[in-house]
Amino acid sequence: MSLTPQLADPREVISVGTGRLPAGGPCAQFPGRAVAAVSPTGAFISIQIRSPDHAPPQTFTRADLGFTSGTALTRTECGTTPNHPQGRWISFREAGREVYAVLVVGRQASAATRRQALETLNSLRLTPTA
Repeated sequence: MSLTPQLADPREVISVGTGRLPAGGPCAQFPGRAVAAVSPTGAFISIQIRSPDHAPPQTFTRADLGFTSGTALTRTECGTTPNHPQGRWISFREAGREVYAVLVVGRQASAATRRQALETLNSLRLTPTA
């Protein structure tokens, strides 16, 4: 099940979290309900990929991914939620495609949860398109 069911391009390829992941939200491109469901000690990651012919150039690389990468969710139109988790909207290029990552941790998440969320994000790899 997609957490962004109204989204066509980019398309959501994987979303993982420590709790319930409800679909939808006020913005088609953002899994707002899932972000709002992140517990104070939880974490959530969602990955979207834009089709190669619609991918604008980006400066982020995989080495830049982290809790200071991209844009703070509180500074995005769709990212503000009632529970105010710490999160980033990160775009980068990999395998010739534009990738969007939502990286979220609850404000009371342990160092281990934060590390595991970042390790999970950084473990994902894309294969080049043919």
